Amino acid sequence: MIEQLRAETDEATGSIRTTRERVSRGAETVEAVLEGLDTIVGAVEDIDDGVSEIDSATSEQAEPVQRTATAIEGDGEFVTVDDIDGSTAVGAD
Repeated sequence: MIEQLRAETDEATGSIRTTRERVSRGAETVEAVLEGLDTIVGAVEDIDDGVSEIDSATSEQAEPVQRTATAIEGDGEFVTVDDIDGSTAVGAD
């Protein structure tokens, strides 16, 4: 009976060791995943900053285009530099 109890105790101890090792490996895996997620979050923040810069620059560039489009819509004609002569220049009187 003592031998059987000793064998069961050894088996239980082995199971506990195996479980501890698995938990330890699982904790290491979780730490690695968290580091990876931190890297991803940093990259996403960098991308977000870049998109914001592009959005801002696009808005700045769109303003003159919008003014030109509004001017064209005003009279329906687009005037080029070649179309301008002395009579249409400001102060040509």
